[in-house]
Amino acid sequence: MMQQSTTSEVVAAILVNYESGEGLVAAIWSLVQLRRAPDVFIVVDNASRDDSLHLAQKDFPRLVVIRNAENVGFAKAVNQGVRKARELGTTHVWLFNPDARARSDALAELILASRNMPRALFSPIIFDDEGKVWFSGGELSWWRMRAFHRKSTCPPDRDQEFLTGCALFIPLATMDVIGDFDEDYFLYYEDADFCLRAKKAGFQLCMVSKAAVDHAEVSRTYARKVYYLVYSGLLFFFKHTSGMKAGYMRTYVTIRKLKNRLDCLLFGGEEAALVRQAYVDFFRRIR
Repeated sequence: MMQQSTTSEVVAAILVNYESGEGLVAAIWSLVQLRRAPDVFIVVDNASRDDSLHLAQKDFPRLVVIRNAENVGFAKAVNQGVRKARELGTTHVWLFNPDARARSDALAELILASRNMPRALFSPIIFDDEGKVWFSGGELSWWRMRAFHRKSTCPPDRDQEFLTGCALFIPLATMDVIGDFDEDYFLYYEDADFCLRAKKAGFQLCMVSKAAVDHAEVSRTYARKVYYLVYSGLLFFFKHTSGMKAGYMRTYVTIRKLKNRLDCLLFGGEEAALVRQAYVDFFRRIR
């Protein structure tokens, strides 16, 4: 679906869909109704078995759709969408989760921010389904091997450590410098990896306080979420750590693995089993 742009920016909204139900349609409607809407709407469908894509195409017959025969993960699907956006002559992409809803001036404010700071990536303030701040900036704890969402109502006006991929606004010129999303990540931490590479290349990571998005975070109900959080977290921190810090990290992970084994023995449960499997799969990978 291609709109006629009245500005020099040509923006593609990229939505990675996996069985989002009616949420995908609602997300696209929220974008279509913006004061400044995206010019192109690209849906990358990861082999959904529900009717989400059918419903979206029924309401928006001019959607640009990429259908994958299998679930290739978020990072690879984003890269597919970006390649298509380039083919269509866009200048910026806005990654947008199907469980997110944009408020009226969100894209207009992101575009304005990018004009003022051309060497930067941007995120709106993101609110949860209770109206509380879900993301107002990202922090990385190298000693705890965790990525944290800042949730202040007044986000600091400074360079962030990472931005979430939920509603990430990216000038394509940035990707010309730092490359695509790392497809080794199936789910989670691909945004932190991309942002860290951007910072190392001299780009800033900025919150746009006048842009707002609501996010229902449907992934909370995803049974394997904890597996990918642990696996991708290990992948991220081991990839970006060296020297003495890497030695500390291996010791810290060994302690975490021992705790997980105790959890499995003493308490059992699906979550402990998924965490254990994430450790097994990751260390088998790097042998």
